[in-house]
Amino acid sequence: EEGVLVVRRDQQGAHLPGGARLRLLQVLQEIAALGVVTIIRGGYSSIGAGAHIAPHYGWTNGQLKFHLGLQVPGACAGIQVHDKLLHWVQGSVIMIDDSFLHEAWNNCTSTRTIFQVVIQHPDI
Repeated sequence: EEGVLVVRRDQQGAHLPGGARLRLLQVLQEIAALGVVTIIRGGYSSIGAGAHIAPHYGWTNGQLKFHLGLQVPGACAGIQVHDKLLHWVQGSVIMIDDSFLHEAWNNCTSTRTIFQVVIQHPDI
């Protein structure tokens, strides 16, 4: 339903300071209130040290994903979307269209955590 904001409150974000979790929720609510984009969902995503997410396609081309780096151990954690190699940077945002073949990995010695916001693709 348009205008509905769902934020998963799971254990993956439990290690973040309470103020950071609250601020992320406030930012999402502010974006949703603008009515410029439709936010589908938001939530935390972590990849443990040494983990790899095998190449796969997202289930639709009707959405875009924004990743805000929260805990990024370094360039040893990355994502490849089609032919583009990207690395998360703490405090920065990257945008991906996961309908393209993509994979992610964390070759670092500590966990990589992002906050992901999924929006309805504005061109579809």
